[in-house]
Amino acid sequence: MEIKLNYISHFPASSCGIFLENSSMLEWINGASLLTTGKVRIFPVPGNQPNSVCGALLIVNEINTSFAEQFPNVYCLGTAFYLLQGSALSPTMNDAVINARFKSVPHFFHPVYGLMELKELKNWSSYLRLKPIEVRLSKPDEGPKFPETLGDYFVREIPPEKVLEELLAKSVPGRKSMDSKPLSALEKVKLSVYRSLLGKKKEVDNGKDDDGLSSNSAATSWWKRRRKKMEQQRDNLEDRNKRELDKLMDMLKNNPDEALKYALPIDRSGSSRGPEVGFTMYQRWKSGIRLGTTSSSGGSVNIGMDKEAVLRAKYNEMANNYASKEDWEKASFVYLELLSDPNSAGNVLEKGKKYEAAAAIFLTKCKNKTRAAECYENGRFYGRAIDLYEELDWQLKVGDLYTKMGNSSSANVAYHKEVDKLVDSNNFLKAGGVSKEKIKSESLARTHYFSGWKKGNQPSECLNEYFDTFELPEKRITMRKLHEENYEGKEAHRFLEVLKKQVDKEVELKEEVNHI
Repeated sequence: MEIKLNYISHFPASSCGIFLENSSMLEWINGASLLTTGKVRIFPVPGNQPNSVCGALLIVNEINTSFAEQFPNVYCLGTAFYLLQGSALSPTMNDAVINARFKSVPHFFHPVYGLMELKELKNWSSYLRLKPIEVRLSKPDEGPKFPETLGDYFVREIPPEKVLEELLAKSVPGRKSMDSKPLSALEKVKLSVYRSLLGKKKEVDNGKDDDGLSSNSAATSWWKRRRKKMEQQRDNLEDRNKRELDKLMDMLKNNPDEALKYALPIDRSGSSRGPEVGFTMYQRWKSGIRLGTTSSSGGSVNIGMDKEAVLRAKYNEMANNYASKEDWEKASFVYLELLSDPNSAGNVLEKGKKYEAAAAIFLTKCKNKTRAAECYENGRFYGRAIDLYEELDWQLKVGDLYTKMGNSSSANVAYHKEVDKLVDSNNFLKAGGVSKEKIKSESLARTHYFSGWKKGNQPSECLNEYFDTFELPEKRITMRKLHEENYEGKEAHRFLEVLKKQVDKEVELKEEVNHI
């Protein structure tokens, strides 16, 4: 009677060992130690050449499945007739027939090496040369332990408000007053009232004043005297205001660091707050003022559109000069406090790798949690970055940062949340990728890839990744098993296209795929 081997798509019996295709006895011993903690029977398997060995069968009672799944598994028929999982005898024989035919002598039927009788390797002493080793143990004194390598580190963060305070103090240190006397609040109000009543100074024409009254009219001399006095006061305030602004412009040109102590902030919109009033050269940054806040005496004032445009251009030039000199704090100060441009302030600090200060501005001034989280991450302020990524529900980022901090349990919780989100959105391809690359679970990845093949929006890609999770022998069995589902139409076309891609990766699959 002729006995043949057939491929089958299922495992007819539980595994009792593995076929280790390696002729090294040291590899057999190592494999046996990893395969089980119990007794191991080792049967050398003859090769195709005379007096050669191609490998060994390692037969056990209790098997370590995590190690065994890396190799072809074997199962037993009868007392000691061994076959590879995924193969079966043709014609089928029961245990009694097999025991009678092969007399309960160990045999192995391999699809390549054929049918062979096995002899258990028992007399190890004839193959191994063991030398006695003298072992002397000594315990050193306990000492400090330092890591051999530094994989990563993270920085403990401080509140963003404190960071901004320190940035202000570092940008504009020192406080002092100008020699000229500033306009008081009452004088500012007077100037505003004078301008609304009198306007700008005009020439007198045809004996008429600009109020429309003839010099020969019946207007009282009191009003004339009063008006003249008001005009003089207005002109005096205007002159004082003009001199102060000119001083600031000169200082911005010749001594920008000193000018920062007296500079005038400009509204982001380009419009001024309130009526047009005078500007004074007193120190703006008083001890009670914090970065990004203004007071009634230190807030924006209207100096006219033309002068404001000149001042804005000067501030931008100053900020660019500071950035070119890598004085990132002062450059950000000009953008934030003088130009009311917190986004540019954060960007220039980020460029200078002042990540904590940049994050504080993005978070408190721009209300941009994404940019703030990125800066905290780049600066290795992982705790603050994780909090923001949690609020943004970026679980993949949360998991990556927990991994960098060595907190694998919290990282896995975040990765599983990300996988759940991807599954809910029908994105099984990415769900499988996160399971495989981040969670390090091939079984979970297979589940999601297979679900994607069945019901996802990227079925071909999912099936291709599904096959890639198997080693070659198991991949063959999986392909045959899926082929038996008899796909039709577009599904059958997709299935065959994926098989072609698998052949491109592993030529050994060509015969199997051609058969399918």
